[in-house]
Amino acid sequence: MNRSLSEKADCGKRHPAFGPSGIRRWLLGLVAVGLFFSAARASEPAETLETIRSATEKWVETQRILSKEKRDFALAKELLAERIALLEREIESVENKIREADASIAEADRKRDEMLEEKERLLDASSVLKKLVSRMEERVCTLLERLPEPLRQHVKPLSQRIAGKADSSRQSLSERFQNVVGILNEVDKFHKEITAVSEIRTLPDGTSQEVAAVYVGISCGYFSNPAQTAGGFGFPDESRWNWTVKPEIAGSVSDLIAILKNEKTASYVLLPLTIQ
Repeated sequence: MNRSLSEKADCGKRHPAFGPSGIRRWLLGLVAVGLFFSAARASEPAETLETIRSATEKWVETQRILSKEKRDFALAKELLAERIALLEREIESVENKIREADASIAEADRKRDEMLEEKERLLDASSVLKKLVSRMEERVCTLLERLPEPLRQHVKPLSQRIAGKADSSRQSLSERFQNVVGILNEVDKFHKEITAVSEIRTLPDGTSQEVAAVYVGISCGYFSNPAQTAGGFGFPDESRWNWTVKPEIAGSVSDLIAILKNEKTASYVLLPLTIQ
């Protein structure tokens, strides 16, 4: 395109009328006109000379107009060349922008493909984690039935939110894991300590009394009433926590609780233990 526009802009420069041969013909024409004027003055009357003078003036005017046209053409050619250069720069700028846009589109497509692949990996991982947390929730629900009552009450806000206790579809995967981990943390903490609490327990005679109970982790527990006339011990089995009434250990349980409260000097206390 650039060569075609340049050729059109330079067409006037190579026209024969403005080359060396054209100038020679123009000079010869002037000489012929001069000779014609000389002959006319010698042989023609004054009217003929006036006609020739008028024709000469018109010829001079014509040359002036041609000269002006040549200047206007040169100016127009220069303006056209500048416009062509401007358009070429604009075309180059647009082509650069198109190349940059193509590169951006390619990069966006690459990132989109990477994100789709990552999404597939996350979906696969999420499916595995959902199965895992469901199994953990089932096992925690089974464990809850075997926990001492104080611990069950302590983790009740969390246990009510796990699958089977609440609609798990309304919870995110992270929330479900947090519930399970929160319960297991509390169970682990309770199991590492000896805990003394007050409870309301139904005694063999059918009466309900407040008793002092002590739990050795989640493995076993003991209780005694204030009068030390009722006592017993408990332990978990496969499905629940069992209590066995054993009044003869009431005094030992009271001594153990007093030692825990720093009301007595530390000493050995013999208590029954069931090992499964």
